[in-house]
Amino acid sequence: MFKNKDLQEIVISAGEIVKKYFYEDIKVNYKSDKTPVTIADFETNEFLKKNLKELMPSAQWLSEEDKDNTERLNAEYVWIIDPIDGTQGFIEKIPELSISVALVKNNIPFSGAVYNPIINQGGFSNGFDNQINFIGFENRQPETNLKTSNILVSNSEYKHKRVNDFLKIFPQITPIGSVANKLMRIAGGSDDFYYSVHPKSEWDIAGGVALLLATNKKYVRFDNQEMIFNQENPIVDTGSVAGSEILIEEFFKNYSNLVKTVRR
Repeated sequence: MFKNKDLQEIVISAGEIVKKYFYEDIKVNYKSDKTPVTIADFETNEFLKKNLKELMPSAQWLSEEDKDNTERLNAEYVWIIDPIDGTQGFIEKIPELSISVALVKNNIPFSGAVYNPIINQGGFSNGFDNQINFIGFENRQPETNLKTSNILVSNSEYKHKRVNDFLKIFPQITPIGSVANKLMRIAGGSDDFYYSVHPKSEWDIAGGVALLLATNKKYVRFDNQEMIFNQENPIVDTGSVAGSEILIEEFFKNYSNLVKTVRR
């Protein structure tokens, strides 16, 4: 067991590594799937691994930047990590990225943290002490209608015109980077609704889903399957929405024609 402030301290400290490299020119390498990776990803990953394992020694580990260990599949607790969600934006010096951390208990996010160190905005929740804390957010009245909501979509989906049908109905959207960043903003209340047609990896969304659950909001898959984590294949092969229950109900009731999944 640990306190929420301990998780917050670790993730904010990891953010110092990200922030240091954000303002430097660094070499970019590419993985086998042609996605970029940098020394910042690896150093942040190693810092989180050391400190989070000390925080919860019994928990197994799943990270985008580590070789998978199938022992995690039988574990009660598993850390699911993306040391930098939004590496492409990080490389381009766009401050739309985040560190995403989740502690999953029996396949459900139990604790979580998502932190954007460049703008010092984040959310931190913990199931052990039932605490949740947001930094960098202002109080704002939540919207109860999609037509007046702040809606977030993916930069890449917007750029490649994957959300054009959505734009025809909801022109008031904002494309930004990092899915974890977007889910954190929904949970923190600066925005209201998230829409994506691309599949995701567990490490992309686990931290954000933890924050959504802690704030009585939802992440809903387009295939209507229950959102469970620590699967043998950590790819969530469907599009999704996130937000308050009332907005999600409105979406599926009135705009089911927008429910689709586009392969990358």
